[in-house]
Amino acid sequence: MMTIKKIGTTKLETSAYYQPIGNTGIKFWNMDSNTSILQFQITRNNIVLPLGLNNVIAYITLIASDGSHLTDTLEIIDELKGILSYQIPNDFLMHTGTVQGQVYISVNNTEETVTEAEFIFEIEDALINKITSDIKIKYIRIFDDLKKDIEKKIKKIIADIDSGDDYVTAIQNVSIDAITKINAKYDDLQTRFDNLNPSQLAKKTGDTFTGSLQFDGVPTIFQAKQSNAWWYRLTSENSTTYQQSLFPTIVSGINGIQGAGYNFKQAYLKLNNVDVETVTGAQTKADKALADAKEDAVIKVNSALVESKNYTDNTHKETIVWSGASYFLDTHVFSWDSTKVKHGVLLDFSRYAPGTGVLDYGYIQCFFSKEYLVRNNNKATWIDMPGATDGAKKTIRLTTSSVSGDASNGQAASTNYALRAVTIF
Repeated sequence: MMTIKKIGTTKLETSAYYQPIGNTGIKFWNMDSNTSILQFQITRNNIVLPLGLNNVIAYITLIASDGSHLTDTLEIIDELKGILSYQIPNDFLMHTGTVQGQVYISVNNTEETVTEAEFIFEIEDALINKITSDIKIKYIRIFDDLKKDIEKKIKKIIADIDSGDDYVTAIQNVSIDAITKINAKYDDLQTRFDNLNPSQLAKKTGDTFTGSLQFDGVPTIFQAKQSNAWWYRLTSENSTTYQQSLFPTIVSGINGIQGAGYNFKQAYLKLNNVDVETVTGAQTKADKALADAKEDAVIKVNSALVESKNYTDNTHKETIVWSGASYFLDTHVFSWDSTKVKHGVLLDFSRYAPGTGVLDYGYIQCFFSKEYLVRNNNKATWIDMPGATDGAKKTIRLTTSSVSGDASNGQAASTNYALRAVTIF
């Protein structure tokens, strides 16, 4: 696969004499995602200073114009030419302006550290980000870390659960308000019933109606009239029964107690065409809403946890391709699925006694990044063995899906060491 990188190269002279801050003339854009690389060639007295992978560790510190900063390790990409490389993280590219940097080189197993001269370069805001009419394009360059996103979702779900009681309180308040309105209506009806003149009403027994019941074309079950004014009408039309109170009346409450309201047997009540919720019904709905919210929240939390675990397992899990003991000749080839390599390959070596077998010391683990596999596909790589005074080394060839040895690994000196494991992650 072809990769496109923007590489800015500068020389750093190792010297005790004053050197002004070097303007490298390098400029990156904040949309150069995964392509912005700084390379440094280390010199001393204007002569290339070799850097051994097993001898030194190099660090870099970058400080943006807004005060944001980072410190990270550098990759030694050419030991003999003293070349260091560093890919600027995407999140640091968001801090536009002048960036000041410095490189530090430490010798392993000592307290010696060399500080190189300071340098500066620029991070510019990409032109496309300045087009306000197309904000969505700008968002393409910003990717949230999945773990942070999941954590935010979990916090929101927990907050939603915590606020469940507020929903219940709100529903209860609505219910109380509805009951108050109903009671006001009841009181008004009760007053009307209290104002009725008993002499105008027919007794349960021993009383008779005067005049005749009238029907005026509408299917009327019952209607009452006095002084040419309709007081009450009970009609049925289109399969619907209508009750009409056409004259102010007073209706007594439950058990005849004034202000006690009504005891309706219906499942619901309408006042002026508006559904009125009952206390029991409102509480039932509130309880169900809270239970549903909690159940949904638990499902979301469990799903988020599963996603988080899968992401962590799939991203950082190591897979052992092979383990044992091998001189690692050119006939020894170990392969893997290249799509499962997320970060790189680890090779483990240890001391070996020909004719005896592996020795449990002299271990060394070598890491080769995914980018290294692509950049040095099937090229010979030399690995110096630890503690060797006889020039023992192993020659290997890496690709994105395999690693193989070399016939020279079976010769004297090199046979004092053996490959012990091949791991990808």
